[in-house]
Amino acid sequence: MGSLFGGGGGSVQSPKAPKPIQLDVNQLEQNAVAADQAGYAQADQYMQQYYPALWDAQQSMIKQAYEGITGPTPPALENTFMNAANMQSMSALGGGDQSFGLGKGSLARNAAAANVASNEQGYRDYSRGVFEQLNAQFAPRTFGLTPEDAANVFTFNNNQYNNYLEQQYALRTNTYFQNQGLAAGQSAAGTGMLTSLAGSVISGLIIY
Repeated sequence: MGSLFGGGGGSVQSPKAPKPIQLDVNQLEQNAVAADQAGYAQADQYMQQYYPALWDAQQSMIKQAYEGITGPTPPALENTFMNAANMQSMSALGGGDQSFGLGKGSLARNAAAANVASNEQGYRDYSRGVFEQLNAQFAPRTFGLTPEDAANVFTFNNNQYNNYLEQQYALRTNTYFQNQGLAAGQSAAGTGMLTSLAGSVISGLIIY
C-alpha cells in the first residue's frame, strides 16, 4: 500500500526545545566576591594615593571609636574621670582619710568610685554612638550576592526551566496533531485512489 502513496508516509519529527539557561549560583557568588574585593581594593588605593590626609583621618576616627567601645580607656581620660569624681565627692561629702574600710571618708570614696564607673559607661556609650555614625557614613562593605540577588537568580532559573517544559509540551502537542492530520490525509488519498482504480476496472469490464 505504501507504493500507492508515493513511497510511504512518514511521521512529522518533533523539533527540540532550546535548552534552558541555568545560572550557577555558587560560581556567581565567587565571581561577585572577587569583583567586590577588587573594587574595594582599587577604591582604597585611589583614596590613599590622592587623598592621604582624608584616608588617615577616616581610619583614625574608626580606630578610636572602636577602641572606645572595646577598651581599655586611655590613661589620660581615666585620670580626668578620677579627678572630677574626687572633686565632686569631696565637695559634697568631705575628703576623709584615704584608708580602706568603713571609717571616716569611706562614703566619699564610694561616691567617687561610682562616679568614675558612671563616666566610664558614658564614655562607652558615646564611643558606640560615634562608631555607629561612622558606620553609617562610611557604609560597611558587603561581599558577594545579597539575599535579593540570590532570590532573583533562583527565580530566573525556575522561569527558564518552566519555559523549557512549556516549549517541549507545545512542540510535542503540535507534532501529534500534525501527525494526525498527515495520517488522515494519507488515508483519504488512499481511499480515493482505490475508488478510482475500482471504477476503472468496472468500466473496462463493461466496455468489454
